[in-house]
Amino acid sequence: MSDQAIQEAIIALEKKDQAQARAILVVFLRQNPKNAKGWRILAQCVDRKEDIVYCLERVVHLDPNDQEARQALARLTERGQRTISLGTQLRDKPISSDQSLPETEDQDLEYQLKAPHPRRNWALIIGGLLVLLIIFLAIAGPSLAPNDPLEENIIIKIGEKWFIPPFEFFTPGFPLGSDNFGRDLFSRLLWAIRPTMIMVSIVAASRMVIGIVIGLLAGWLTPRAARMVDSLIEIALAIPVLLIALGTIALVGVELGIWAFVIGLSLTGWVDTAQQVREQTRIVKSQSFIEAAQSLGASSRQILIHHVLKQITPMIAMLFAFEISSTLMTTAGLGFLGYYIGGDVWVEVSDFVYRRTSGMPELGQMLATSWVTLTQPWTMVVVGTAIFITVLGFNLLGEGLRLNLNFMVIRRRGLVTQLSERGGLWLDQHVWHPLSTYLGQQAVRVGLSGVLVLMVVGSGIFILSRRFDLNTLSNRLVSTKSTSETVPASQGPEATETGSVTGNADQIIDYHPSVAWELEVAGFEGGPALSPTRDRLYAVSTDGALDCFDLDGNLVWTTDLVAGGVGTPAVNSAGDIFVTDDQAGLNRIKPQGELAWRFESSFTDRSLSGPSIGPKGVLYYTVGTNARGYVQAVSPEGKGIWVTPAKTSSFFQAPIPSPDGQYVFLKDDVFSANSGELLEIESDFKVLRYFSGLDRQNYMLAGNNVFQWQLNGSKVQILDKAEWDTSDISQVVAPAQVGVTADRVAWMVYTSPGGSTKLVWVSLDDRVIGEANYSTSAGQAIALQTDFTAFVCGGPSFNQEYAKCALLPTNGNEPLWEIDLGQSGRVQGGVWLDEKLYVTTSRGKLIAIAVNGW
Repeated sequence: MSDQAIQEAIIALEKKDQAQARAILVVFLRQNPKNAKGWRILAQCVDRKEDIVYCLERVVHLDPNDQEARQALARLTERGQRTISLGTQLRDKPISSDQSLPETEDQDLEYQLKAPHPRRNWALIIGGLLVLLIIFLAIAGPSLAPNDPLEENIIIKIGEKWFIPPFEFFTPGFPLGSDNFGRDLFSRLLWAIRPTMIMVSIVAASRMVIGIVIGLLAGWLTPRAARMVDSLIEIALAIPVLLIALGTIALVGVELGIWAFVIGLSLTGWVDTAQQVREQTRIVKSQSFIEAAQSLGASSRQILIHHVLKQITPMIAMLFAFEISSTLMTTAGLGFLGYYIGGDVWVEVSDFVYRRTSGMPELGQMLATSWVTLTQPWTMVVVGTAIFITVLGFNLLGEGLRLNLNFMVIRRRGLVTQLSERGGLWLDQHVWHPLSTYLGQQAVRVGLSGVLVLMVVGSGIFILSRRFDLNTLSNRLVSTKSTSETVPASQGPEATETGSVTGNADQIIDYHPSVAWELEVAGFEGGPALSPTRDRLYAVSTDGALDCFDLDGNLVWTTDLVAGGVGTPAVNSAGDIFVTDDQAGLNRIKPQGELAWRFESSFTDRSLSGPSIGPKGVLYYTVGTNARGYVQAVSPEGKGIWVTPAKTSSFFQAPIPSPDGQYVFLKDDVFSANSGELLEIESDFKVLRYFSGLDRQNYMLAGNNVFQWQLNGSKVQILDKAEWDTSDISQVVAPAQVGVTADRVAWMVYTSPGGSTKLVWVSLDDRVIGEANYSTSAGQAIALQTDFTAFVCGGPSFNQEYAKCALLPTNGNEPLWEIDLGQSGRVQGGVWLDEKLYVTTSRGKLIAIAVNGW
């Protein structure tokens, strides 16, 4: 077998196919390192002087009587000799196929220790150290981060000066500076490495597996079939991976999260691995031991598993390192173009519930959001440097592993080499051989089981990704139009702030909540509205009617609408009820249930929100489609005043008029109440919402900060602020609800579909008055008390049809009281009145909750 391999190498050398001869001999010498003839021929197949010297030294060591090798080695090592042509050395006397050289069994350990070794593999050493550092940071980085990577600092004070982000490097508390949201860049980098490396590793492993399979097929199949696989490889090579990834991610949807990137980056990214494996497979296929296995009756599958794959196994670590490097570079390119897991934006998952889709930082996301201005490039430089070092580390590791496969280190008997050889032998004897034997005997059963497992795992991943899909949650989560300071103005302060209910702070009260009564209709579109006389409740049912109930649960009257109703009704001081319908209509209903007038917007055919009432009696609601929304203003007489397109994408909530009648707020849009003009407001902050407080002042929410503001021309002038430390919030969310009481205390509700609910009270001098936690998810504040307690309703994340309500204390993790409403559906809204809490649910229940011991 050895003579046949050497003969094949000689034939390839005579055909001037030096690369083919070298590849054959490298494989042969790994198995037969003491074959002097093989080393002598290999000296004719290499080009570098040090490689030739090494081969000849091996020949002289194995066969001291080879005078020609000694003379050639002496000429090469003469002083001043820099290069040599192989044609002037051994090629002057080509070796014939029948020439033999004496072999020696000399095991002179002293020579092996004293013989000159190749230079150190610095690429492997440096690359390995860098990769170990990256792995360490991926594991321990979050625990080493000095700050919360999600904490936003809209403004900080250093000495007597105020600074807004981005903060420069070496700013106190920000060793590498901050991004434009004031988040510590050093902490974000430590947190970003882990999710990035997880994603990159999954993609690299997928690409490598696909590449190995396709490469094996291309190198092993018959010429006709191999040409088809080669064509597939050429097509994959012709299309840039970045372009394919962009198109695939856009097609499957970024809402799939990491799996969208796995699919996009793996679709053609396997091609480099496939090329390497294909060439190596073709080399191994031409070896004599493959012919011997075929002559003994081994099948192609057995040969591929037992022989070809074993020869390719040493390349896997090298290929994996290069795949990680390539994937990270492509991921960085995608991030720079704005394609990354999540996004650095707050996304509305219901009318007043937000979730930041970027979640924890990721290198691609950080690169995409790091650009500020040309004069402030530091953030991008820091993130780009981190990506560069990571790519460099894996590139060097891959290059070092590639060099380690070179024949120059075949007989280096270091500790790592010995452990690697012994480990490989143990794996071959105890793992690979038994496994391949079992697979050969149970191929069909194993294949069917694997397909079943893949189907189950894939289905589970798909279901979980869909379950938490933000767009789906947007349609499932409840509306809170009647629960905070941003309620329709007609409901007034009493709808959200009532008197104290807990008595003296030292008094312990034993509450016993119970359901006083409940009634059921088809369903409710929103929460209930209270009449000015405080003895009637109005709610829009899903069967297209406005229902009026007394406080004992009796239906007083019902009025059918032209089309299905939308949202929560609004009530003015005269007792008139205003309801929007599905045909872009606004209905004015008299207190007796008669229709006074109906206005229909001619600009579109659909209402998107319930109405709100301004201080001058002007009504506002949103109309449009799922893709575009408009704010419609209507006079008290039912005449259209103006309609203006909204910039925000969150137009499924009622516009909020300011108490002074100058502005109309819709999320982060501000309209002129008189003309309807969308105002271009200049702000130093990323504003999430504009709103009005019960103190009749204008406020805005930016991150976790509440600012009192006024316009100075077109620029926002900050008058006061309230902020607090959010580092203990486990869910990455913005406040779901926010408001300011008449006593100028800001309150914020933090919640998310899969977590708990937190209610925070913060004064405008940044003093935290209270923090209350509630174990339910998707909680919404129904009513607030002057003693900083609050009624909250919600339900578990795994069952949105299950509801419960509670009274939260000023501080603490346990509610003062709690009542289980069972399978009543999602709570749509509520009203607190006369020691009862009235709530409507999505399943059409109007429930009155009485609390004994009040």
